[in-house]
This record gives sequence, structure tokens and C-alpha cells, in this order.
Amino acid sequence: MSTKNGHITRYSDSSIYDEICINCGANDQLGSDALDKKCPKPIEKGGITLQEYWKKDKARIQRIKKREGK
Repeated sequence: MSTKNGHITRYSDSSIYDEICINCGANDQLGSDALDKKCPKPIEKGGITLQEYWKKDKARIQRIKKREGK
């Protein structure tokens, strides 16, 4: 995970790229330079931090498990 050009990235679940920006969705897919460009939604323009992302994701996972009865 890193910060580059305003992007806040996390490891991806995809098999076609390794990192994805949690705020704009840009990724490092082969042949893409999206992460080399400036993020259109950095933290100072409404983006969230990685800690905020993990907190939201944890809550989302708990809701799914509850809905599925797990």
C-alpha cells in the first residue's frame, strides 16, 4: 500500500492488477498509467484515509456476515 500522486492504494482482490486507489479506483493494471496521474479525489478533496477505508470495510463485512447468518 502506498500514496502516490494523491492516490491512497490498497492491495487488490483482482488477479489482473496489484494495487487500487481507494478513492478513485485507479489501478496498476498492465499497460495502465492511471496511478502515475494525479488522483481526482485525494483526501483534501473528499477522499478517505486508509484507516477510514478499513473501518468501513470491516463494518461492511460484518453486515454481510450477519445477513448470511454467520
